[in-house]
Amino acid sequence: MLEKFRYAKPGPTLHKLMSIIAWLAAIAWLYFTLISHAFIARIFTGQTDLLDLILGLPLILSLAVVIYAMAYWATKILVIYWKPHWLAFPDDHYDEFWPDPNAPDNTSETTDSCDLNAKNQDKTDADSARYDAVKDHKKSHKSK
Repeated sequence: MLEKFRYAKPGPTLHKLMSIIAWLAAIAWLYFTLISHAFIARIFTGQTDLLDLILGLPLILSLAVVIYAMAYWATKILVIYWKPHWLAFPDDHYDEFWPDPNAPDNTSETTDSCDLNAKNQDKTDADSARYDAVKDHKKSHKSK
């Protein structure tokens, strides 16, 4: 899932939908903090402290960016769970379950040497069996 979350890209329509949802969440946050709690009204009437202006306003605005990102990512997670076919991977993306067809084999020399040793062992077993068969055949002809 993490790989889908990181590499999968939404299509243009889905991206617009996800952005709209994220913008609505950020705007709802700004409405809640600035208008619903009358922060803007207190600023214009002079009822706010200097500390509220120095720390409060930048914190509210920076949290709006965080809420936008969280809403966008949460929407992407929901799409990954319910409609993963709506997402597309880039052309150059391959993973362990879908290997790159153009990549060279990743076999190491130890694996190759083990395979060669096993093949050589099979070959020597077959050769010794053939040798025993020829030897038995010669014995049977000599005894006649």
